[in-house]
Amino acid sequence: IYCCKYGSFMKKIILFIVLLILSIHFAAAQIPAINSYATDNAGILSAAAKSQLENDLRNLEKQTNGVQFIVYIENEYPKDYSLEEYSLKIAETNKIGKKGNDNGILLYIPVKDKKYRWEVGYGAESTLNSALLGRISRDYLVPNFRNGDYEKGVLQAFDAIKRLLLNSNDADIAALKNFIENHENYEVE
Repeated sequence: IYCCKYGSFMKKIILFIVLLILSIHFAAAQIPAINSYATDNAGILSAAAKSQLENDLRNLEKQTNGVQFIVYIENEYPKDYSLEEYSLKIAETNKIGKKGNDNGILLYIPVKDKKYRWEVGYGAESTLNSALLGRISRDYLVPNFRNGDYEKGVLQAFDAIKRLLLNSNDADIAALKNFIENHENYEVE
């Protein structure tokens, strides 16, 4: 009789452990699906700035033959992950960049955490290496964020990166520039 009670108790323990593991797994933060070039879930961009940034990011992708730059802003990142893990998961899950080129760029900003993180695909690192992104961050993001002007910081950092990408000698970007120069009727939308 004692043996049966012990077996029932063990089954309950095992069931409890399984349910605990499943609840932890499902409680982990969901990685957001990005459906816009500029997502501002923290409300730091004015409607006009967000619209202009969205258009500029879309045009940049066309002008650079698929270098996709995404700005994703939210209040805070889920503490189930480190900032680095979470921003990388966002970039990988959403497959940012041109397929096969790994040339996506993500600027992730969790505002209340007072942090930011760049994720740059290997295909864009020849133009945007860590040292250069550090300088852009120190020149544009950090001082403006400290002053509470997140919009200005984002827009200035984007402008600096846009100028770098458009003057890049990257093979894909150069090929598109060459194509445009040799086809008079071709227009970048």
